[in-house]
Amino acid sequence: MYDSELVLEILRQIYQAAQTILKRFQPVKTVSDFVDSPAGMEKLDSLCMLL
Repeated sequence: MYDSELVLEILRQIYQAAQTILKRFQPVKTVSDFVDSPAGMEKLDSLCMLL
């Protein structure tokens, strides 16, 4: 049987990660926003780590 508190904590973490991804993606309009600068690449890296 699963530990319900553990399941709830994991779901909270997934929800928080999804909210962070949505927030960080807001200013991105094209793929170029990620690949044309070191800052864009850093943003892409941080989003990938959350996934």
